[in-house]
Amino acid sequence: MALHANLRTVASRVAVFVALAIPLAVAVPVSDYLVDAGDGWGIEKLMSWDLTGISYFSGQNYRAGGIRPDPIDNLECYSPRLFDGCELVPFVNRAEATARWGAAVAEQPLSYLKHRALIFSMLLRAGCDRCSPYSWVDHSDPNPYGFEFKSNSMHRLLGKAQKILVRSPLGRPYVWLVAAVGLTAMMWHRREITLALISASGVVYTLSYALVAPSDEFRYLYWLFFSVVIVITAVVFGSTNRFRFRALAMWVVIPVLLAGVTERLLRYQWPTDDIAPSMATNY
Repeated sequence: MALHANLRTVASRVAVFVALAIPLAVAVPVSDYLVDAGDGWGIEKLMSWDLTGISYFSGQNYRAGGIRPDPIDNLECYSPRLFDGCELVPFVNRAEATARWGAAVAEQPLSYLKHRALIFSMLLRAGCDRCSPYSWVDHSDPNPYGFEFKSNSMHRLLGKAQKILVRSPLGRPYVWLVAAVGLTAMMWHRREITLALISASGVVYTLSYALVAPSDEFRYLYWLFFSVVIVITAVVFGSTNRFRFRALAMWVVIPVLLAGVTERLLRYQWPTDDIAPSMATNY
């Protein structure tokens, strides 16, 4: 009887997961069809950026080849903040892009890691003084569909709050990443698995950008911030454990403070601002 009940519970959870997964799976192709969207070659643009970074750090031109020689004699255009800081590499097709990218990474793994680590550090705003991410959209960009939004008092208020946040210590996303890791460990230790998975999803989501971040825009890490706020709110207001604030101090506050002090010391000794010639590039 117990086994039957467990199987029924597992089946119901699988059904819920599938029901939630189906809209996510079909959302992109359906929306692409409705707006007649074309392939933006997103992966190829990322590979172009990686080839540029590998070339910059290795001193060898991995951008050359393909359908035309690379006209760039130096890489002063290279920026770890913008995938199109340099002219994009024109690939013949996706197969050629993948082959050239794979060969460059295999030949220069250290240069690839330096490039990706620099991008990720800019996204987290760790190690840089002059990093100023694009943080708020206050107007509509021109687009072929004529889509636009009109600002209102709530939008302007949120924009002001966002800009204040970005200028504060909480505007450095590595702080939230450390907090999310601490919350995951804390919730797992307390066997509150649902909350642990929420904060862990923020960690995994953020770490995925180490490989695929297209720029250092603040908005890319909103889910990291939300996951931390959700879990902390649940701990503070959803628990009657009188030791919850002590636990938050041990698992979250102290690690965040230690990370902040460490990052400031490293930033003072080895700032990343001048590693690439276009670090100050803004959007």
